[in-house]
Amino acid sequence: MAAVTRQRGFSLVELLVASVLLLAALAIASRLVLDAQASIAHSGRRVLDMSVDQAFDQLRYDVRSSNAFLLPSGLDDLWVRDEPLQLSGHFSGESVTYELLDGELLRHSVPPGPGATTTTRPLLRNVRLFRYRTVDGTGRPSIEVEVTYSEAGPLTARAGAGQASAGGVERVVGLVVTPRHVTQTDPVGWW
Repeated sequence: MAAVTRQRGFSLVELLVASVLLLAALAIASRLVLDAQASIAHSGRRVLDMSVDQAFDQLRYDVRSSNAFLLPSGLDDLWVRDEPLQLSGHFSGESVTYELLDGELLRHSVPPGPGATTTTRPLLRNVRLFRYRTVDGTGRPSIEVEVTYSEAGPLTARAGAGQASAGGVERVVGLVVTPRHVTQTDPVGWW
C-alpha cells in the first residue's frame, strides 16, 4: 500500500480567512488615517481663525486708539486698494500703517521721537486683497476694512507668502471701526 503524502501550502479556506482579516485591518487603518486627517484640518482652521481674529483685534485696537486716518485724495467714498492704511494720533504716540505686501498683511509701527526705527510684523498670510474706505453711519467718519485671504488646506498650511494653497478656501472678513476722535486736519484726505 502506498503511503498518502500531504501537499505543502495553504488550503483555499485558510487563504479566504486570511484575506478577510487583512481587509478588516486595512478598513480600520484607513478610517483612523481619515479621522486623523480631519482632526489636523480642523486644528489648522482653528489656528487660522485665531490668527484672523488676532489680526482684526489688532486693527480694531489701532483704529480706535487713533484720532485720524489718511485717505488718498479724492477717494472719500470709494474703496482704496494697493495703498497702505495710515493711522495717526495713536494713544501710544506711535505712527501705525497697515499694508498688503507679497500676500502678507503687515503692521508697521514707528514709536515717537527722532531716530526711531520701524517695527514690521506680519499679521496674516495668503492675503489676496486688503481694501478700506470711509463710511458715515454714526455722524462721524468710520473706516470699513475688508480682507480676502485663502484658507490653506490641511497639507498645505505652510505655503509661502503670496501663494494660495491648493484646496484652500477663499474667505472675506470685514469690519467697521470709528476712531476715538476724528478730526480733518488736511483737505486732501486726513479724516
